[in-house]
Amino acid sequence: MRPIFLDVQVGDVVAVNPPREKAYLAQVLYVEGGARTSDPNFVQVCRELDCHVMNICPSWIIERLPYRPEPEPPQHLARR
Repeated sequence: MRPIFLDVQVGDVVAVNPPREKAYLAQVLYVEGGARTSDPNFVQVCRELDCHVMNICPSWIIERLPYRPEPEPPQHLARR
């Protein structure tokens, strides 16, 4: 199963569950990939509860609500 944090994009709302803290909702402000792959290794978010801007470990993301709906396949491909 593909980890959720690999699909995170700027503008998404994510559920974050850091170790030894309560989970919270946050909006993604910035995502940066690694030197060897484009997978996120740095994520900056704004916590919904108090608007605190923080850097988080991408693996703490347990759920993602995309900023935009996922694109649907073109109609001519969907009927196959």
